[in-house]
Amino acid sequence: MKNVLIVDDDADLLKLYKQAFLNASFEVDDCQVIPDAEELIKSKKYDIIILDILFPDRDILSTINLIRNEGNPNTETPILMLTNLFYGDKTKKALELGANDCLFKVTQTPSTIINKVKELMDKV
Repeated sequence: MKNVLIVDDDADLLKLYKQAFLNASFEVDDCQVIPDAEELIKSKKYDIIILDILFPDRDILSTINLIRNEGNPNTETPILMLTNLFYGDKTKKALELGANDCLFKVTQTPSTIINKVKELMDKV
């Protein structure tokens, strides 16, 4: 069974995404706060990590750096960013640091996100 970590500060979206991935036969860990996510990222290997790009109290770019650091179990794990921002500086920087793709939340359904996840995992 493939496993996914979903990190989003929106509780309703997190619940929706989690259920969709469970229905698609994924093992799911989810977090609403960055420190909890970073602890999981350091200790558990994932097949894919999905990160919201904006958090009220932390910069997600440091989390991408943590994931891509040599010695992290997820150094090669695909990262899918989700955002409601336009393709701006923060999105560009996330991709430069090693995120594999970015989707705009308002144009996606859970099933299109799952399809993108499967596509990214197939490339690894």
